[in-house]
Amino acid sequence: MPHRNPDWTEEELILAYEVLIDLKDQPLSKDLPEIIRLSELLNELPIHDGKPRSKPFRDPDGVRRRLDYLRRIQNGQQISGRKIYKLVVNQYKGGPQGLRAAAESIRRRYGV
Repeated sequence: MPHRNPDWTEEELILAYEVLIDLKDQPLSKDLPEIIRLSELLNELPIHDGKPRSKPFRDPDGVRRRLDYLRRIQNGQQISGRKIYKLVVNQYKGGPQGLRAAAESIRRRYGV
């Protein structure tokens, strides 16, 4: 039986939300260079080391879906579950400065 990939962490969602802010209202596509780079970054991070991963893991289409959830929450849509997504959006929707500082701190912590 295939393994289920680990749930997204707050750190991963902070990095994703930063990308979403940079994309503004641009339509989301798995082919966008920003989404591809985020997918590659998330695959490099040791956040889930030792946990089973199935393929694909944080692939561009999965990243695009997570950005879509974040955008929908940011726009006030109700989405069931996704508590940590709501937490990240609510914490950083006031302005990009705190979000950028948090994302940079994560990148420094992991040396990426």
